[in-house]
Amino acid sequence: MNNSELWRKIFWTMLFGVNVLITRTALAHGLSVYEVNLGVKTHEPKDPVAGLKEAFIEVLGTKLELLNRI
Repeated sequence: MNNSELWRKIFWTMLFGVNVLITRTALAHGLSVYEVNLGVKTHEPKDPVAGLKEAFIEVLGTKLELLNRI
């Protein structure tokens, strides 16, 4: 999957949009997608609104970029 053009070209792939990119790329290449329990991931406490705009832009941007390439 790391040879995918999408993986190399979308600048936010390693940020918040990475889940969307990995899932969509796997499906596009005919791979199976499964849900697994990886346990609890804890984050340092922070203001829940801080960074929300950036996260939204990255996730939506990834989705729109992928739709644009269909």
